[in-house]
Parts: sequence; structure tokens; C-alpha cells
Amino acid sequence: MRDRITHVLVLAGLLTCCSVGGGQKAQKDSSLEREVRAALKEATSLRDRLQGLDPSSTPYQITLIKALAEVRLAQVLLKHHPATLDAASRRQLQQLSDQL
Repeated sequence: MRDRITHVLVLAGLLTCCSVGGGQKAQKDSSLEREVRAALKEATSLRDRLQGLDPSSTPYQITLIKALAEVRLAQVLLKHHPATLDAASRRQLQQLSDQL
């Protein structure tokens, strides 16, 4: 997971620093959208997995940290590229953050 997060943050940084044209911008946006949606999906899956774990257990704590990391990743990407997600997905991300 750490490698994926590092990869996404590097990708976001590179895309932010590079000035790109119309076709490349659309490709950048779709790539970022995929990464944000993947982080949101993973965080949702991890949140669901928490339901079956004892909150005082180590697996619960590890799963919670992973879920929070995925939420934070999506939030950071959205902060720098606000048009990446639609309003419904933004609400879903906010709800997920609040639940965790």
C-alpha cells in the first residue's frame, strides 16, 4: 500500500508541475480520477472490514490506519485537483472520513 500511495503522490506532483495541453490534461484528469476513486473504494472496503474486528485488537488498528491513509490520499489529491470528483463522490469521501 505504501508503494501505491508513494506512486500516486509522485504522479500528482509531476502532473501539477507540468503544464500540459488539452489532450494531455484530459488524460491527467482521468488518471487522477481513477486514483482518487481507487483510494475511496479501498477505504470503503477497509471500513467495512472493521465491522467484524474487535476495536481493541491489533488487526483493527492496522485496518483503521490503512483506511485513514486511503482517505487522506484521496483528500490530498482532491485538494490539488478539485475537479477530479463529482459532488456525490465528494460527499461519500466526507462521510467516510467522518465515520472513521
